[in-house]
Amino acid sequence: MTPLSQRRVLIVVVVLSLLRWWLGMQLSLNVPAWEAYDEPGHFAYAVELSSGIAPNEPNPERIQPPLYYGIMALALRLSGSDLSVNSFPERNPYFYTGGGVNYALHRSTPSAQTVTSERALRFSRLLSLLLTLPLACFAYQVAKQWRFPLLVATLVTLFPQGLFNSSMVSNDGLTLMWGALLTWLLFRSVTHHWGQSFLTLLLLAVGGFIKLNLLLMLFPFAISILLHQRRPLLWLVLIAVLSGITILSLSAIPGVLLPYLHANGGIATALETAWSNLTSDNGSLLLGEGFGYLLYSSFGLFGWGTVALPYWLQVVSLALILIGLAVGIVRRQLSLSARGLLISVVVAPIAGALVLTLYYYNIHLMTGRYLLPALTALCILLANGWGRRIGWVSVAGMLILDMLLPSYIGSFYQRPSAIDLVVEHPPVALLSGAELVDYAVDTQETIVNARLCWRASQLISQDYVVRLEIIGSDGGGYGLLDAIPGNGNHPTTNWVVGEIFCDLYSLRIRSDAPNGAGYLRVTMLTSSYSDQASVNLENAVVNIVHN
Repeated sequence: MTPLSQRRVLIVVVVLSLLRWWLGMQLSLNVPAWEAYDEPGHFAYAVELSSGIAPNEPNPERIQPPLYYGIMALALRLSGSDLSVNSFPERNPYFYTGGGVNYALHRSTPSAQTVTSERALRFSRLLSLLLTLPLACFAYQVAKQWRFPLLVATLVTLFPQGLFNSSMVSNDGLTLMWGALLTWLLFRSVTHHWGQSFLTLLLLAVGGFIKLNLLLMLFPFAISILLHQRRPLLWLVLIAVLSGITILSLSAIPGVLLPYLHANGGIATALETAWSNLTSDNGSLLLGEGFGYLLYSSFGLFGWGTVALPYWLQVVSLALILIGLAVGIVRRQLSLSARGLLISVVVAPIAGALVLTLYYYNIHLMTGRYLLPALTALCILLANGWGRRIGWVSVAGMLILDMLLPSYIGSFYQRPSAIDLVVEHPPVALLSGAELVDYAVDTQETIVNARLCWRASQLISQDYVVRLEIIGSDGGGYGLLDAIPGNGNHPTTNWVVGEIFCDLYSLRIRSDAPNGAGYLRVTMLTSSYSDQASVNLENAVVNIVHN
């Protein structure tokens, strides 16, 4: 490469890094606080370390290795952030039962403590993003020995899931960047001096202190050693020794979860449990749903997994990705050994997630976030399959999507807008200050969609719960939903006196509901369920028909 072309490449890589910074910053600032996968726990881990204490029992992220959180803790201390009042956010109590997309309750007038915590959280998000800026450089270095290195670097830089997770407080962004670095060094160790291989092995061990799934790259590294090094047995011994030291070091840190070591009976029992679940009557179903969730969460799923891209866009994107991968694997533009090594880098985290899914019997452990260390290898195969034309068209589509993503995700957390509505019927007064002024109910096969319009007749001092029940023709209940109004985003303490807004709810009709005409019952309850008031919407018929 000539000095001139080197300068051009450097300029392009810098531009890509700045573009990633700008796009990620929009996500960091537009996505509401705490509305990313496990973000409250990740942030609390860093805060606890900055205060000189180990993460304690209530924090679910105490199971993570500490390196990322140590970096964040140091930055928080140096920034002078006031963390003495940090606490977990006030949670939407119906988040896990379908009562809204938001994990946290966002008050219209947050407390001073909340403002302080969220300011520190925004700073931490930007720092997390900053840690991933070398990503484009590492991706380019991996791909430059083949075709389309700039295309690969751009794909890795703009990939929506990678960008989103890099812009939140999570160790996923640093894991993505470290995975790109390791992939580069992995290919260098194939053709360079043994010292390069030893450096790769050391950085693999360091990766284990960022996130455990980075240790899975030991498997493609071992494969490359067996195929290309003159003394493979010596190297396998080194891999085993350094892996053992890393695992022993991690197991000595209180709280870090090494699931196979902590299982009753150790690794053998853990693998036996996973195999037993796989060969059970529901094993094939678990496997199918796990891989389905892997595809679903790898491209178009954001927030806490509650904000999804439009279905048609997900289908088109995943089809394009799967076709590109299939062609990229068989296309001979890359050597057989290069394709084999790239495939092993992609397969390693999938295999690790699969074993966890089988062990814990939980399909949500087959999540696209766990594949981020392999994103660079994946994008090389995609570029090889797509070629220049389709590849750059895909880049243009990703760029447009990334530019729209902050406002798209943010729209799911918007409070309902006030509307001008002519109230034709007397409003129904439920609990103190809350009135139901209009409604409409529509039944689509097994789903009931309800539009409820509310008004506050006076200031409301506590959060009420809206409960919807499907009442069948026999008077029994055949569907139930509890929720905070506004899809979880508009608690009653936020309501403005005299302002009318409308709310949309969906609930499923139970399969044992009798055929016939039913109706919807709307109940408003205090958060402690100590007081409630109901109204039967008998004029809005719910037609229950089972085929």
